Amino acid sequence: MLAAGAVCSAATGQSLSLIDLGAGTSAYGISASGEVTGCAPAAGGAVHAFRFSAGVMTDLGTLGGTSSCGYAINASGQITGYADTGTASHAFLDGNGTMTDLGTVDAEPTSAGVSINANGDVVGYAWPFAPFAPLQPPGLYGAAVDVVPAIYGGPLAHAFLYSQGVITDLFPSPPGGVGSYFAFGINDTGQIAGDIAAGCGILCPYGTAFTLVGGVSTYLKDLPGNDGTVFLTAITGINDTGQIVAYGEDPLAYMHGVIYTNGVALDLGNNTEAFAINSLGDAVGFTLGNSAIGLYGAIGKDMSPFVYGNGAKRALDLPGAIPTGINDSGWIIANHLTLGHAYLLRTADISLAPFGLSFGSVAFGQTNPAPVYDCGACTVTLTNNTAAIIPVSGVAIAGAFAQTNTCTGSLAPAASCVITVTFKPTAPDIELGALTVGAAGSQYATLLQGAAIITAKISSNAAAVAINQPFTLTWSATAGSKCMAGGDTQFNSPVSVSGSKTITEPAAETVTFTLNCTERSQSAQAQVTVTVTVASPGRSGGGGSMDLAWIAALLTLFGFRRKLVS
Repeated sequence: MLAAGAVCSAATGQSLSLIDLGAGTSAYGISASGEVTGCAPAAGGAVHAFRFSAGVMTDLGTLGGTSSCGYAINASGQITGYADTGTASHAFLDGNGTMTDLGTVDAEPTSAGVSINANGDVVGYAWPFAPFAPLQPPGLYGAAVDVVPAIYGGPLAHAFLYSQGVITDLFPSPPGGVGSYFAFGINDTGQIAGDIAAGCGILCPYGTAFTLVGGVSTYLKDLPGNDGTVFLTAITGINDTGQIVAYGEDPLAYMHGVIYTNGVALDLGNNTEAFAINSLGDAVGFTLGNSAIGLYGAIGKDMSPFVYGNGAKRALDLPGAIPTGINDSGWIIANHLTLGHAYLLRTADISLAPFGLSFGSVAFGQTNPAPVYDCGACTVTLTNNTAAIIPVSGVAIAGAFAQTNTCTGSLAPAASCVITVTFKPTAPDIELGALTVGAAGSQYATLLQGAAIITAKISSNAAAVAINQPFTLTWSATAGSKCMAGGDTQFNSPVSVSGSKTITEPAAETVTFTLNCTERSQSAQAQVTVTVTVASPGRSGGGGSMDLAWIAALLTLFGFRRKLVS
């Protein structure tokens, strides 16, 4: 959750700048030299695999069909992924601009290369359905991988290795004869890591992760999560020292990022997922927010990217982005699902800093002359650290944000210009956006985040009353919210965003009345407690007023005594 107040948080590591790879792009692989591969829009609504190198995006084409996507790239610039042939989708290997069809195994129509090492060896999977991104293993996301695989007479998915021109099924005769086998990582020593989805049980699906060295497989022990054993740990990467990064879900639907070192699992915490690891042991992932629900739910806007290294998890100031790769230089690739852009975080001579701005949480509907969500101190600075004049153009902003700037058509060496960003929420929600600036032929970006929250209030005109003594509840909430009352049968139904209600309680008890309101991704709660007693608080030694029945009794007694005197 965002911290309360309009506080702007700036990223550390100002030598890093964020490069926007373009609308509709997804990035899945980054090499030691910083080359990137993934998918980018192509004609006719298709996507094509690309190589991004030194600021230039190159379309890798297909194997004769309409679509392709790059999933991994090695230090030599070789890329693997999948490409349409015109009749099917096959794994490919691209080197020096030539895309080679790697074929498939066991006559499966679909194959995809997911990981490649320095030798050009490729691992991946073959199966009957459409290819899927390597960060979304199908057994975890509800695809048909676990639908009674025995009816196929053997594995439904086949893990493969492509090496020296030959593609090989890694498990041609799997134990038990059924299940789905996926290879998701291979390092430069030839160690392979992947997953086995073995069917559907009480926890569905279930399976395990494995490593394969010299033809001998070893199963990784499930991580003992905070709320039970994490099951079906999904491999997402392996480095050259054999460290494996993964994630899984425990029985209470909490996600757990995992780093395996020599078979020992390190839990990165509840509600985390981890996606990539470099040879230094630095891993990237994110912590899920309240709007994300386990493996089977949608990823929400309130997630927090992180880098794990040297025994500590550090926030990565890329609001709304999912980091999918990290190289040994600490360069990171990330996909922004809300904006539909991929980004490369890298060192650059041109700096747009910070690369992330968070505006905190503000109450929606503020009517102050200077609304608190206009965070005027939130500025972004473009600096030219090169020795030449650079052209600057196209300062733009997306989302519920606005900008003003001092950036003109060019920037001299060592000069800077300033962009002031303000948050302008239009509804109660978490808002994500981006500032982009064109400079020297590249698009630099700062990712933006703010939250417009709703409020709820409820009060009683009396904190303590006697049985059957009336009291009045008064409540209010942000306009447009949907509110539910709670407490007892008299106050237990949907209510408008403001109102009042008079209540009497027939029994002595303490009653807590609640108001729960929601609107879009936001929620607010309020409560008030009323104590109901047998006798009036005024007759029990306190300073309160006496109830009407007691006063009437006194008056009657007083009148009777006057008659006796007369």
